[in-house]
Amino acid sequence: MSDKIDDAKAAAANQKPINPAERPKEVEHFGGPIGLDIGTTNIVSARARGSNIQITKQLNAFFTVPATKITGMTLIKNDVLYFSQNGSYYIIGNAADTFANTFNTDTRRPV
Repeated sequence: MSDKIDDAKAAAANQKPINPAERPKEVEHFGGPIGLDIGTTNIVSARARGSNIQITKQLNAFFTVPATKITGMTLIKNDVLYFSQNGSYYIIGNAADTFANTFNTDTRRPV
């Protein structure tokens, strides 16, 4: 019965319930503590993976571009981290710096 309640909650939130078989395998292999540092310049996470530590670093910045069909397709094709809000695409992380340089302007930082 709790599965039906969870499915109803997911449907109410416009989200598809996660099927354990659909989860990426890499997510299941992480174990142990996770460290997160949200700094002024970078966001860094560290995860234990067996006897190794995996460190991921992204620029703590964003860059906005008008939301158009062509821009959206380009971002998806190039696997760029972004989200859409109020008619704009917000490019986040390391890609924000690349796009800002392309447009000869600066990235913005969250406050």
